[in-house]
Amino acid sequence: MKLRDARLCADCDEVYKAKGLYARCPSCGSESFALISRWVPTLHEFEKWIDNRTHEVKAYKNKGWGCCHIRHPHLTKGDKI
Repeated sequence: MKLRDARLCADCDEVYKAKGLYARCPSCGSESFALISRWVPTLHEFEKWIDNRTHEVKAYKNKGWGCCHIRHPHLTKGDKI
């Protein structure tokens, strides 16, 4: 099953593959679902996220703020934690 096709039933927690636009859960018949891909990123999305974070950390380190500024963006360059 492809990640983009996987659905989680909101009523019975069954994971199933949708067959059609308005597919029902095969276990309970519910139409309430959540797309699994909303919580589980694909490898490409995860690598893109890591790459963006790496560039952000390098940019802050080059300014002399260190990594603490990412966790505390309200700080300015001379502040102590």
